Amino acid sequence: MSIFAKYNKGNEFDFETPKHFEYKNLKELFNPNIDNTFKINAMFINTKSKFGNAPVVVTDNELINLPMHLTGTVEQMISDDEIVQAVNNGKAGIEIYEYTSNKWGTHYSVEFIEI
Repeated sequence: MSIFAKYNKGNEFDFETPKHFEYKNLKELFNPNIDNTFKINAMFINTKSKFGNAPVVVTDNELINLPMHLTGTVEQMISDDEIVQAVNNGKAGIEIYEYTSNKWGTHYSVEFIEI
């Protein structure tokens, strides 16, 4: 394999995102009374966000905006063949959690998980 193969990637994810999928945020999806785990079918960086580049995961039903601090993490994951394979094999997910900051109040983030 060429040393440049890792830079010659197109769309690595097998899932074709339907056009009717809508963007959701973590606050909309979080429910403390149910399992907050979502399977990842694809992920990308939204370069058209009004706040700058933003990470997004594609689930079975929607596009989920992730916190901006995860942009670098998602960029690395997209470039990682092992992660791409896990996503394509239905073995990757996120679990949404809620946390409280004394200064900023309630926020939401995700933990990446194997499912």
